Amino acid sequence: MVTMQDVANRAGVSLKTVSNVVNGFPSIRPSTRERVERALADLGYRPNMAARSLAGGRTGLLALMIPDIDSTYYGRLTSHLIRAARAEDLTVMIQQAGRTVPGELETLGSLRRHFVDGMIGNTMALKDRPIRERMGPLPLVMMGIRWDDEDRVFDHVHIDAEGAGADGIEHLLGLGRSRIALLGRREPAIAPTDTRLRGVESALAAKGLRGIYGRVGTYSRPHGYQAMTQLLADDPEIDAVFCFNDDLAVGAMAAIQDAGKRVPEDVAVLGFDDTAMAKFTNPSLSSIHFDMTLLAGEAVRLLVAAIRRQSDGETEGYEPQDVVIPHTLRVRGSTVAGADRGLDQPDENEGAEIELDSYLREHPDWREDLAADDQARGRDHS
Repeated sequence: MVTMQDVANRAGVSLKTVSNVVNGFPSIRPSTRERVERALADLGYRPNMAARSLAGGRTGLLALMIPDIDSTYYGRLTSHLIRAARAEDLTVMIQQAGRTVPGELETLGSLRRHFVDGMIGNTMALKDRPIRERMGPLPLVMMGIRWDDEDRVFDHVHIDAEGAGADGIEHLLGLGRSRIALLGRREPAIAPTDTRLRGVESALAAKGLRGIYGRVGTYSRPHGYQAMTQLLADDPEIDAVFCFNDDLAVGAMAAIQDAGKRVPEDVAVLGFDDTAMAKFTNPSLSSIHFDMTLLAGEAVRLLVAAIRRQSDGETEGYEPQDVVIPHTLRVRGSTVAGADRGLDQPDENEGAEIELDSYLREHPDWREDLAADDQARGRDHS
């Protein structure tokens, strides 16, 4: 019986590309489509044959739904998930959903037309039940920052975002800072932002303080720069800023320095996610750190277990797990003058960006799909 993998091997493309051709997706190069269609004809493949083969087997293909792959955080997270999936002999199909309900619904609809064994999702807008309604019995694991959703139906792997938000503020308060800007709030609000804000606001309220909010359109360095520039124009007495990712923090730090202020003497800057660049900014960036290898490994472990439960008919009565990944604060020069960059600190996250680039070179048609998706959504991350 001919499978999609047989077609992929014959055509020299990925499983995702074969699925795209079979399902009529437009964003495929004509030469690639012709090669796949020739392989389909040569092997006598029919879609209903694939459905019958999948009824008793697996494709070895996992879907990963993330907001976008071009951000420093999600690029690194994707790399770690690819690494963890490879250890289980699984291939990851990357899907970008943006950060809105329509974008996530569109991506879920697309995934339903692909033959995948399961999905790992990092949603910014949709809760568990709408996802389950859209995806049916497909094994799913959610990661990132968990929604406060009492009717949760999926396993979740996440950090304690509320606790991390509070820890960041307590660090800045401990340095004697009192006019603290918060960079990362978005309109409309999204769950991760709200979760961090709860921790931030509770820590500030305990000292009788309130944050100074800067709103951003995207979690990017240009938006961090623009928002921080506006904050300083509105309130020159700001003496600290807590940014909800490192990209925002790098942009904010540049804006502070361009305004003639010193980091950290005049304005302390704290990031979130402790990405690879944090050690190498000037000054080096203090940031909330967590083990992304562990985060990705737990997500893949739970998904593999969910796939096996479904295969064995053991899904009834299963109680979803809630796995919390520990976080720490990496103190560097952007909050404490002269603090060590931490170059000698072991970094379990090192090298992830290189691995992702290598993976996409192995699947050039997937890279084209991601670029086409960016163009369709009106994004330009070049």
